[in-house]
Amino acid sequence: MNDHGYRPFEPAIGQRYRTALETIVQAFQEAGARVVIGSPGCVGRIPPWVRDPQFGVEDLNLNLCELRNLGLEIASERQAAFADLFWPMLTAGWTARQKYGADYALPGQDGVHPGWAGSFVMAYAFLRAFGLNGEIGTFEVDLGREQARLSRGHELHRFSRGELTVTSHRYPFMHTLRIDAE
Repeated sequence: MNDHGYRPFEPAIGQRYRTALETIVQAFQEAGARVVIGSPGCVGRIPPWVRDPQFGVEDLNLNLCELRNLGLEIASERQAAFADLFWPMLTAGWTARQKYGADYALPGQDGVHPGWAGSFVMAYAFLRAFGLNGEIGTFEVDLGREQARLSRGHELHRFSRGELTVTSHRYPFMHTLRIDAE
C-alpha cells in the first residue's frame, strides 16, 4: 500500500514496485516457497497524514489499481497465485456504503488501514488464492450402524458407543468428536 506514495500514479512508482516485487517473489520461489502475491487494497479517503493533496481518492485508487495490475502480471509471469484485494475491497466498500451509509469505512477509519470488515475481505481473497473454497469438512454419521463417512482431509480412527475419534487435517484444534446416541 505504501508503495504507491499516496499520490497519483507515475511510471517510476510502477517500476519501483515491479522491481521490488519480482525480487521478493524470486527469492521466495528459489527457497522453495509457494508464493501468493497479494495486491494492494483500496483507499476510502485521503489519509490524514497526506497534507494539502492536489488530488482525490479516485487518483489514489487508480494508482493502487495500476499496482494491482502489475502484481497480476508478475504472478502470471512467475506462475504464482494471486490474491486480488483491490477489486473486492473497492466493490464491497461501495456496496456497504449503499446499505449502511456514507460513513461505512471498509478501508478503515483513516481510509487506509481496514478494520474487521476490510480484514475479512482480505482474508477471503487470500484463502481463495490458496485454493480453499471455504468448506472445512462434512461428516455423515449413521448412529444406528455406527458408521461414518468423512470428507477429504479427515481420518476416522474409531466409532464405538456413540463416540467418533477423528483426526482432521483441515479443522483446527479437533481430534475427538463425541456424539451421544441418545
